[in-house]
Amino acid sequence: MKSVKPFILAITIILVLIVAGCDTVENENEDTRAAGVFVVNQGNFGDANGSVSVYDPAAQQSRASAIANLGSILQSAALVGDRLYLMANTGERIDIFDAETLERAGQITDVISPRYMVTRGQKGYVTNLYGASGSFSGGKVTVIDLGQNQKLKEIEVGDNPEGLAIIGDRLFVANFGFGEGNTVSVIDLDSEEVVDTLDADCDGPRFLLPDQDGEVFVVCTGRTIFDENFEPIGETHGAVRVLEGSTGEILVRIDVEGRIGSEGLGQDAFYSHETGLIYVVKNQDSILVFDSNGNDLIDEIGPFEGDPIGAVAYDAERGHFYLGRVAGFLESGAVTIHADDGTEIDRFTAGIAPAFITLNAAGN
Repeated sequence: MKSVKPFILAITIILVLIVAGCDTVENENEDTRAAGVFVVNQGNFGDANGSVSVYDPAAQQSRASAIANLGSILQSAALVGDRLYLMANTGERIDIFDAETLERAGQITDVISPRYMVTRGQKGYVTNLYGASGSFSGGKVTVIDLGQNQKLKEIEVGDNPEGLAIIGDRLFVANFGFGEGNTVSVIDLDSEEVVDTLDADCDGPRFLLPDQDGEVFVVCTGRTIFDENFEPIGETHGAVRVLEGSTGEILVRIDVEGRIGSEGLGQDAFYSHETGLIYVVKNQDSILVFDSNGNDLIDEIGPFEGDPIGAVAYDAERGHFYLGRVAGFLESGAVTIHADDGTEIDRFTAGIAPAFITLNAAGN
């Protein structure tokens, strides 16, 4: 599609500069246990220097490079029990670490451009940004055996899939298409086959968040419109759609003034199970707050001063949220900590381009 072309150069650089991962892990303090907050730092595409920062909110201590030297950029992480699964995007693999000691616990290779992962029982489901290595189109979901750390199969979905959500025995997959997509694939988890393709009625579905009512929030970025010379001439706004999990029917349509999205295609949204609130990044400088119980937009916080937002997460126990702040792709970023009204109460140094934040409840 014509409007995807401006992304090709950047994506080509990513693929050309894939670096095989090494097993060296940098632990800044061997006696300090990981607790609380894991920050996945994307790193610079050309340098393949993704890393993980760790913050202990109880002690208010952080380590900017608790895990480093992975030879890949990193997209996200999944915390499953005592294991931290890192999506080594350009390394085409998943690196596994003990979430407490930060020691390497395994690796799953031959996973095409892994982006995000959800789990059900002993299986993990990982989106692959492309259908094949070296390709810019297509997309798949890789099925992982978490017990054996093995790749089991691939399931073809739409172009450039990103976020996933599980409701019952159905896996929903956002077919982002770099803003050009508008569908959500539905996979039956018993047969592990696509059984439906839903029209999301919005441009660029990227993050999917399941709530406790069996519904799926579809977070759409909007798209840039280009002319015949591939010059931007306009854009569509972001949107949120709420789907009935059992049928895929659109229950609620919420349109947004402006674009939804984080810097560097990072973490656009976060769902707090404790509060039922959903936090969504708008225009890389504000946070929209949705109530999953009433299925409506209840607040907008910001705009925040400083570097653009690359990730968002919420700590319900302490009543504050974290924002990954991207200072660029050649220097360290930070994570700012805010009260519910947006007031900044603290911050700590992270790695280059903090793009995903996950909370370890055991550490809180």
